[in-house]
Amino acid sequence: MEQYKVIKILSNNAIIALDKNKQEIIALGSGIGFGKKPGSLVTDNQIEKIFENTQEDFYRKLFTTLNKDSSNYVSIVDRAVRYAKEDLNQDLNEYIYVMLTDHLLFAVERMNQNILLPCPMLSEIRYLYKKEFAVAKKVVDDIKQTMQIELPESEVGFIALHIMNASTSGSNVNGLLDSLGIVNEIVEIVEKFFDIKFDLDSIHYSRLIVHLNFFAKRVIFKNESLDEEVSDLFEGKYPKQKACLEKIKEYLKEEYNYEISKTEMMYLLIHITRCTSRTL
Repeated sequence: MEQYKVIKILSNNAIIALDKNKQEIIALGSGIGFGKKPGSLVTDNQIEKIFENTQEDFYRKLFTTLNKDSSNYVSIVDRAVRYAKEDLNQDLNEYIYVMLTDHLLFAVERMNQNILLPCPMLSEIRYLYKKEFAVAKKVVDDIKQTMQIELPESEVGFIALHIMNASTSGSNVNGLLDSLGIVNEIVEIVEKFFDIKFDLDSIHYSRLIVHLNFFAKRVIFKNESLDEEVSDLFEGKYPKQKACLEKIKEYLKEEYNYEISKTEMMYLLIHITRCTSRTL
């Protein structure tokens, strides 16, 4: 059984210690710091998670985070990492211990000050990243159960984004956020154009969001478009929806220098018509 010498108590659940090679580590464990003082010994069966000082930037940020009296949140994040492993079959980047812990700490502070931040891409995240959203919901339920704090659903969206970020490479993260932004912007264009609010439980809305997700990725990553040989099945039909499409086309050209193909225009027209025809 390996022993570790305590250097500093960060909280009841977090300490800084030396391993057998006298290398500094941060160790997490329920009650691991309770009643301890520098020079005390802890054994490896008391430790749930160890962070070695191999990445100086990460180690320093984690140390700063743990000094914010955030050990309860770190324990919740540690469980979130396990949820992701079980439900997503993914190992999350260790930076989530810093980024999500900080987020939860300030989310609760905002709650106490009655400051509620909306998650602008909440419905898109819920539809497109169902598994990540479900894991994030587990985290919010965990906070409610262990800390008696009920976070709003917008926080489920933000937590899901942190999970997605921690399970994606850096270059893909930017593409992911950009594509979500495009989906959100197109939905807003359609809602404003027709002066409606989409029924988030509608199967047509669900299909629209899924299609927009693939479409947005083609915009971001400049992928080849779909088959161009599509007949003009909608010639002379749905003039209002086509006018809305022109707004979307202008937005994509201006913001991303992307030209929508005839095929993409047709598929968007189909989905937008399904979502709006009953409300006109």
